[in-house]
Amino acid sequence: MKLYYITLNNSDEARYIGRALLEQKLAVCVNWFPITCAYIWKG
Repeated sequence: MKLYYITLNNSDEARYIGRALLEQKLAVCVNWFPITCAYIWKG
C-alpha cells in the first residue's frame, strides 16, 4: 500500500483532484479535510 499526502489551496480543489483520481482509477480511496472520504467499492 502506498500513501500520499499533499497540500492544496482549499477543500474544493482537493475534492476536484480526488474525484479525478478516482474516476481515472489512479486511486481507490481519497480523503480531504475537514474529514471527508470518497472511494470506489466493488467497481
